[in-house]
Amino acid sequence: MVLLISVLVIGAEFSRFILSDSEVSETIGKFLIQKTGSQLAMIIFPNIKKINSVNSKDVLVGEIRKLGNIRVIKLSGKEIKEILEDVGRSFSYNGMHFEINDGIFAILEGIEYVIDLTKLDGEKVVFLKNSDGSNVKPDQEFKVAVLGPIFEDKEIIEDFGDINQYFENGEITDPEPDMNWQVYFKPFFFSYTIRPGDTLWKLSKRFHTTIPTIVYFNDWIKDPDLIYAFWNLRIHVGKWK
Repeated sequence: MVLLISVLVIGAEFSRFILSDSEVSETIGKFLIQKTGSQLAMIIFPNIKKINSVNSKDVLVGEIRKLGNIRVIKLSGKEIKEILEDVGRSFSYNGMHFEINDGIFAILEGIEYVIDLTKLDGEKVVFLKNSDGSNVKPDQEFKVAVLGPIFEDKEIIEDFGDINQYFENGEITDPEPDMNWQVYFKPFFFSYTIRPGDTLWKLSKRFHTTIPTIVYFNDWIKDPDLIYAFWNLRIHVGKWK
């Protein structure tokens, strides 16, 4: 079932597709990694305002199918952080209001990250980790499958052709999102007491957040797979419309 949710902020209304992982971005990202043998996948939309107007899964798929060829390049951890900071700069915040500026929007699969729109430029990426939980290092090198506008100064290692052929031959399936990323704005918080049987994955689904975001606001968590019943979590929740 596709859950259509948007976030209402004074001055701007954000589509859920630019705020956290979705069925569509999960599907395409994992397919790109599997097809190309890359460590990461990156979907780059040249116009964030256009993506913010998307209000359904089918429309988002249509926009993705316009992005052309799948190409593999190499990026460092520093470059990945800079790209995510550029995503953050596509939004502006004056302490009360958010607006969407002209700019790119990139979605990455294979790492976990949180972008905090209330932070200063250059400091908006507040959580950036590898899939094994270790921090992404600036000099770490990644093989990245890119769908969308390519970086002019980057050598293309391999080109896997147009994304549309993989839709048409049925290679792209539809998994559940793993909620590996989130862009968040001024949130509110509440205290949640962990119950027997809870996991961070279950809580992220229940409260429309992500595991990285829960860990970010609860720095006592050293291992996301190990939480204790009856301890308290600080849960952030956006203003869901």
